[in-house]
Amino acid sequence: MKLNVGGQQTIGRFPEGWTCVDILAGADLHCDISTTQLPVESCSVTSLYCSHVLEHIWPWRLPFVLEEFRRVLTPQGRMRIVVPDMDIAIREIVKRNFSVEALTYYMRWWFDPTQDSKGEPYLSHVGGFNWNSLLECVTAAGFREITRMRYGKHSSVFEGCDNPGHASTSVHLEAIK
Repeated sequence: MKLNVGGQQTIGRFPEGWTCVDILAGADLHCDISTTQLPVESCSVTSLYCSHVLEHIWPWRLPFVLEEFRRVLTPQGRMRIVVPDMDIAIREIVKRNFSVEALTYYMRWWFDPTQDSKGEPYLSHVGGFNWNSLLECVTAAGFREITRMRYGKHSSVFEGCDNPGHASTSVHLEAIK
């Protein structure tokens, strides 16, 4: 099984053969991954893809989520995580000399729950990552062979998964269970 975690909004453009787990209606499997075990058997997932989801998970619930990813992956199972790169916002704020306009724009870009036009509280960003913080979280969860990737550079199983709209604004990571 290949699992697309939090990918309901990618249905229709995602490669075939992936099962979608999401809190939003329309997913193959409906689940709030921050509070509930993934609805699949342990060691049953060969590949797990999770893009622009972890920043919506409260930091104190993140270890549970990553432990669930590890639980469901087969031995040697591969995981790809893509998250917005907080360093981009920080660099832009500093570059613009901490101006009110820059602070307002990037704070809204990061934390405003209405950015997706739904205003759902669980769709707002409640955490942030850069390469170092994501690496720390994934390492603490017991993953190995952790590699920094980029848009267009990925293991073959993830061909066609990445959203081109996230190409220049994200941290891309792959790891093995």
